[in-house]
Amino acid sequence: MLHIRCRKGSANTQRGAGRFGEELIARVRRAGADGTILIRADSGFENKRIRKALRERGVQHSIAVKRHKHVREAIEQIDEDAWQTLAESNCQMLWMRE
Repeated sequence: MLHIRCRKGSANTQRGAGRFGEELIARVRRAGADGTILIRADSGFENKRIRKALRERGVQHSIAVKRHKHVREAIEQIDEDAWQTLAESNCQMLWMRE
């Protein structure tokens, strides 16, 4: 665990997510990390502002998205050959750019 913040149970999932990410990146850099940073987050962190901030800081990221209809439809349009099976698991992953 690198960073944690306790909030009230009634707090919206995305409340403070951007600041939380900034604090985490700063903490990791202060600890001496000078290589690639990869952040993996659940769908509560998924929004344009957060993705933009991570890109601007050179942070690689994998953020889950909710499978709304438009997301499912977009996934269905991806060619089967574009998916890559990860060696260490049975998961499939597609590397995409916006």
